[in-house]
Amino acid sequence: MKTLIAFNGDPALKAMMLEEIEKHRKADQLVKGTYETTGKGGMFRGCAIGCSIDSLNVRLGKTISHGNHAAYESELSIPEILAYLEDGLFERLDDKLSMTWPGRFLSAIPVGADLSHVHGKFFAWTLLDEKIGFWRDWSDRADQQAVKDFGNFVAYLATDQPFKKQEWDAVRHPFINSLARLDSLARLDSLARLDRLARLDRLARLDSLARLDSLDSLARLARLDSLDSLARLEIYKIASEKVLQLLSEAPVPSEVSK
Repeated sequence: MKTLIAFNGDPALKAMMLEEIEKHRKADQLVKGTYETTGKGGMFRGCAIGCSIDSLNVRLGKTISHGNHAAYESELSIPEILAYLEDGLFERLDDKLSMTWPGRFLSAIPVGADLSHVHGKFFAWTLLDEKIGFWRDWSDRADQQAVKDFGNFVAYLATDQPFKKQEWDAVRHPFINSLARLDSLARLDSLARLDRLARLDRLARLDSLARLDSLDSLARLARLDSLDSLARLEIYKIASEKVLQLLSEAPVPSEVSK
Protein backbone atom coordinates (compact mmCIF):
# COMPACT_ATOMS: atom_id res chain seq x y z
CA MET A 1 0.00 0.00 0.00
CA LYS A 2 1.26 3.43 -0.94
CA THR A 3 2.27 5.67 1.96
CA LEU A 4 0.03 8.73 2.21
CA ILE A 5 1.84 12.06 2.13
CA ALA A 6 -0.22 14.70 3.95
CA PHE A 7 -1.75 17.37 1.71
CA ASN A 8 -0.10 15.54 -1.19
CA GLY A 9 3.07 17.39 -0.23
CA ASP A 10 1.52 20.66 -1.42
CA PRO A 11 1.70 23.66 0.97
CA ALA A 12 -0.87 25.50 -1.19
CA LEU A 13 -3.44 22.77 -0.56
CA LYS A 14 -3.01 23.06 3.20
CA ALA A 15 -3.19 26.85 3.03
CA MET A 16 -6.39 26.66 1.00
CA MET A 17 -8.01 24.26 3.45
CA LEU A 18 -7.09 26.42 6.44
CA GLU A 19 -8.38 29.53 4.68
CA GLU A 20 -11.71 27.84 3.95
CA ILE A 21 -12.12 26.37 7.44
CA GLU A 22 -11.53 29.79 8.96
CA LYS A 23 -14.14 31.26 6.62
CA HIS A 24 -16.62 28.64 7.78
CA ARG A 25 -15.86 29.40 11.42
CA LYS A 26 -16.20 33.15 11.08
CA ALA A 27 -19.44 32.80 9.12
CA ASP A 28 -20.94 30.51 11.78
CA GLN A 29 -21.12 27.67 9.27
CA LEU A 30 -19.68 25.07 11.66
CA VAL A 31 -22.42 23.14 13.44
CA LYS A 32 -22.55 19.90 15.41
CA GLY A 33 -24.74 16.95 14.59
CA THR A 34 -24.95 17.08 10.80
CA TYR A 35 -22.66 16.77 7.80
CA GLU A 36 -24.66 19.35 5.88
CA THR A 37 -27.66 21.56 6.37
CA THR A 38 -28.92 24.85 5.02
CA GLY A 39 -28.84 28.00 7.13
CA LYS A 40 -30.29 31.45 6.57
CA GLY A 41 -30.21 32.61 2.99
CA GLY A 42 -29.39 29.12 1.80
CA MET A 43 -25.92 29.21 3.39
CA PHE A 44 -24.19 25.86 3.81
CA ARG A 45 -23.57 24.66 7.36
CA GLY A 46 -21.91 21.45 8.47
CA CYS A 47 -19.68 19.67 10.96
CA ALA A 48 -15.89 19.48 10.83
CA ILE A 49 -15.92 16.86 8.08
CA GLY A 50 -18.80 18.47 6.21
CA CYS A 51 -17.08 21.85 6.11
CA SER A 52 -13.76 20.39 4.99
CA ILE A 53 -15.40 18.49 2.15
CA ASP A 54 -17.50 21.50 1.23
CA SER A 55 -14.25 23.43 0.91
CA LEU A 56 -12.93 20.82 -1.53
CA ASN A 57 -16.14 20.95 -3.51
CA VAL A 58 -16.21 24.74 -3.73
CA ARG A 59 -12.53 25.43 -4.31
CA LEU A 60 -11.57 22.42 -6.41
CA GLY A 61 -14.84 21.76 -8.22
CA LYS A 62 -15.43 18.41 -6.55
CA THR A 63 -18.79 16.73 -5.97
CA ILE A 64 -17.96 14.72 -2.85
CA SER A 65 -20.65 13.71 -0.37
CA HIS A 66 -20.27 15.84 2.76
CA GLY A 67 -20.21 12.74 4.98
CA ASN A 68 -17.55 10.90 3.02
CA HIS A 69 -14.65 10.51 5.48
CA ALA A 70 -12.68 8.56 2.88
CA ALA A 71 -12.28 11.81 0.93
CA TYR A 72 -9.60 12.81 3.44
CA GLU A 73 -7.47 10.01 2.00
CA SER A 74 -8.27 10.49 -1.68
CA GLU A 75 -8.04 14.28 -1.69
CA LEU A 76 -5.78 15.28 1.22
CA SER A 77 -3.74 12.10 1.80
CA ILE A 78 -4.84 12.10 5.44
CA PRO A 79 -5.82 8.61 6.69
CA GLU A 80 -9.58 8.06 6.81
CA ILE A 81 -9.38 6.90 10.42
CA LEU A 82 -8.05 10.34 11.39
CA ALA A 83 -11.04 11.95 9.74
CA TYR A 84 -13.25 9.89 12.05
CA LEU A 85 -11.08 10.93 14.99
CA GLU A 86 -11.40 14.60 14.06
CA ASP A 87 -15.14 14.14 13.64
CA GLY A 88 -15.59 12.35 16.96
CA LEU A 89 -13.73 14.98 18.93
CA PHE A 90 -15.53 17.83 17.18
CA GLU A 91 -18.85 16.42 18.37
CA ARG A 92 -17.62 15.79 21.92
CA LEU A 93 -15.58 18.89 22.77
CA ASP A 94 -17.37 21.79 24.43
CA ASP A 95 -18.89 24.22 21.96
CA LYS A 96 -16.17 26.87 22.26
CA LEU A 97 -13.31 24.45 21.65
CA SER A 98 -15.12 22.50 18.97
CA MET A 99 -15.53 25.55 16.75
CA THR A 100 -11.76 26.02 16.53
CA TRP A 101 -11.00 22.29 16.42
CA PRO A 102 -11.12 21.74 12.61
CA GLY A 103 -8.63 24.53 12.02
CA ARG A 104 -6.33 23.38 14.80
CA PHE A 105 -6.51 19.79 13.54
CA LEU A 106 -5.46 20.62 9.98
CA SER A 107 -2.95 23.25 11.08
CA ALA A 108 -1.08 20.71 13.23
CA ILE A 109 -0.37 18.41 10.27
CA PRO A 110 3.00 19.07 8.61
CA VAL A 111 2.85 19.20 4.83
CA GLY A 112 4.20 15.93 3.47
CA ALA A 113 3.94 14.09 6.81
CA ASP A 114 3.42 10.35 7.06
CA LEU A 115 0.41 10.09 9.40
CA SER A 116 0.06 6.31 9.24
CA HIS A 117 0.95 5.73 12.90
CA VAL A 118 -0.92 8.59 14.53
CA HIS A 119 -4.04 6.59 15.31
CA GLY A 120 -2.09 3.63 16.65
CA LYS A 121 -0.13 5.89 18.96
CA PHE A 122 -3.32 7.62 20.06
CA PHE A 123 -5.00 4.31 20.84
CA ALA A 124 -1.99 3.20 22.86
CA TRP A 125 -2.13 6.49 24.76
CA THR A 126 -5.80 5.97 25.65
CA LEU A 127 -4.72 2.78 27.37
CA LEU A 128 -1.48 3.94 28.98
CA ASP A 129 -1.80 7.56 30.10
CA GLU A 130 -0.92 7.82 33.78
CA LYS A 131 -3.68 10.30 34.66
CA ILE A 132 -6.66 9.22 32.58
CA GLY A 133 -5.60 6.03 30.79
CA PHE A 134 -8.04 3.14 30.42
CA TRP A 135 -5.85 0.96 32.69
CA ARG A 136 -7.19 2.95 35.64
CA ASP A 137 -10.62 1.35 35.26
CA TRP A 138 -9.31 -1.81 36.93
CA SER A 139 -8.58 -2.14 40.62
CA ASP A 140 -6.72 -5.44 40.27
CA ARG A 141 -3.04 -4.89 39.60
CA ALA A 142 -2.79 -7.93 37.35
CA ASP A 143 -5.52 -6.50 35.12
CA GLN A 144 -3.87 -3.11 35.12
CA GLN A 145 -0.59 -4.68 34.02
CA ALA A 146 -2.32 -6.67 31.28
CA VAL A 147 -3.79 -3.46 29.86
CA LYS A 148 -0.45 -1.68 30.06
CA ASP A 149 1.37 -4.58 28.39
CA PHE A 150 -1.14 -4.52 25.57
CA GLY A 151 -0.87 -0.74 25.21
CA ASN A 152 2.90 -0.89 25.13
CA PHE A 153 2.79 -3.54 22.42
CA VAL A 154 0.44 -1.42 20.34
CA ALA A 155 2.88 1.48 20.73
CA TYR A 156 5.68 -0.88 19.62
CA LEU A 157 3.73 -1.80 16.51
CA ALA A 158 3.73 1.88 15.57
CA THR A 159 7.51 1.78 15.19
CA ASP A 160 7.51 -0.43 12.07
CA GLN A 161 9.32 -3.20 13.87
CA PRO A 162 8.64 -6.88 13.06
CA PHE A 163 6.93 -9.14 15.58
CA LYS A 164 5.98 -12.77 16.01
CA LYS A 165 2.47 -14.12 16.47
CA GLN A 166 3.32 -15.61 19.85
CA GLU A 167 4.45 -12.18 21.07
CA TRP A 168 1.12 -10.71 19.98
CA ASP A 169 -0.87 -13.53 21.61
CA ALA A 170 1.08 -13.12 24.86
CA VAL A 171 -0.33 -9.62 25.35
CA ARG A 172 -3.63 -9.94 23.50
CA HIS A 173 -5.16 -12.80 25.48
CA PRO A 174 -4.58 -11.32 28.97
CA PHE A 175 -5.96 -8.00 27.73
CA ILE A 176 -9.15 -9.60 26.42
CA ASN A 177 -9.59 -11.52 29.67
CA SER A 178 -9.20 -8.31 31.66
CA LEU A 179 -11.58 -6.44 29.41
CA ALA A 180 -14.18 -9.16 29.81
CA ARG A 181 -14.22 -8.44 33.55
CA LEU A 182 -15.54 -4.94 32.83
CA ASP A 183 -19.08 -5.91 31.91
CA SER A 184 -20.13 -2.58 30.43
CA LEU A 185 -17.06 -2.34 28.21
CA ALA A 186 -16.61 -5.96 27.15
CA ARG A 187 -16.93 -5.38 23.40
CA LEU A 188 -15.38 -8.62 22.33
CA ASP A 189 -16.84 -8.25 18.84
CA SER A 190 -14.61 -5.21 18.31
CA LEU A 191 -11.64 -6.92 19.88
CA ALA A 192 -12.03 -9.88 17.58
CA ARG A 193 -10.90 -7.57 14.80
CA LEU A 194 -7.55 -7.30 16.52
CA ASP A 195 -6.79 -10.80 15.25
CA ARG A 196 -5.97 -9.15 11.95
CA LEU A 197 -2.85 -7.80 13.62
CA ALA A 198 -1.47 -11.30 14.09
CA ARG A 199 0.18 -11.26 10.69
CA LEU A 200 3.90 -11.79 10.50
CA ASP A 201 4.73 -8.71 8.43
CA ARG A 202 6.01 -5.32 9.56
CA LEU A 203 2.59 -3.64 9.86
CA ALA A 204 4.10 -0.46 8.48
CA ARG A 205 0.72 1.24 8.30
CA LEU A 206 -1.18 -0.26 11.23
CA ASP A 207 -4.12 -0.34 8.82
CA SER A 208 -5.73 -3.26 10.64
CA LEU A 209 -5.35 -1.59 14.02
CA ALA A 210 -7.04 1.47 12.59
CA ARG A 211 -10.19 -0.60 12.19
CA LEU A 212 -10.61 -0.37 15.94
CA ASP A 213 -13.03 2.52 15.97
CA SER A 214 -11.49 5.74 17.23
CA LEU A 215 -14.81 6.44 18.86
CA ASP A 216 -14.57 3.20 20.82
CA SER A 217 -11.18 4.38 22.05
CA LEU A 218 -12.66 7.72 23.05
CA ALA A 219 -15.60 6.12 24.79
CA ARG A 220 -13.32 3.89 26.80
CA LEU A 221 -11.09 6.81 27.64
CA ALA A 222 -14.00 8.92 28.84
CA ARG A 223 -15.61 6.04 30.79
CA LEU A 224 -19.05 7.25 29.83
CA ASP A 225 -20.90 5.27 32.49
CA SER A 226 -18.93 6.57 35.44
CA LEU A 227 -18.10 10.24 34.83
CA ASP A 228 -20.26 13.34 34.86
CA SER A 229 -20.49 15.57 31.80
CA LEU A 230 -17.86 18.08 32.95
CA ALA A 231 -15.32 15.33 33.59
CA ARG A 232 -15.98 13.84 30.16
CA LEU A 233 -15.48 17.22 28.51
CA GLU A 234 -12.14 17.62 30.26
CA ILE A 235 -11.01 14.19 29.07
CA TYR A 236 -11.98 15.00 25.49
CA LYS A 237 -10.06 18.27 25.74
CA ILE A 238 -6.96 16.38 26.90
CA ALA A 239 -7.49 13.83 24.13
CA SER A 240 -7.69 16.57 21.50
CA GLU A 241 -4.43 18.05 22.73
CA LYS A 242 -2.79 14.64 22.46
CA VAL A 243 -4.03 14.23 18.90
CA LEU A 244 -2.56 17.62 17.97
CA GLN A 245 0.75 16.64 19.51
CA LEU A 246 0.89 13.36 17.59
CA LEU A 247 -0.05 15.05 14.33
CA SER A 248 2.62 17.72 14.74
CA GLU A 249 5.26 15.08 15.51
CA ALA A 250 4.46 12.93 12.47
CA PRO A 251 7.62 12.43 10.39
CA VAL A 252 8.11 13.98 6.98
CA PRO A 253 9.99 11.52 4.76
CA SER A 254 13.35 12.83 3.61
CA GLU A 255 12.41 12.58 -0.06
CA VAL A 256 9.46 14.90 0.63
CA SER A 257 11.26 17.43 2.84
CA LYS A 258 14.01 18.05 0.30
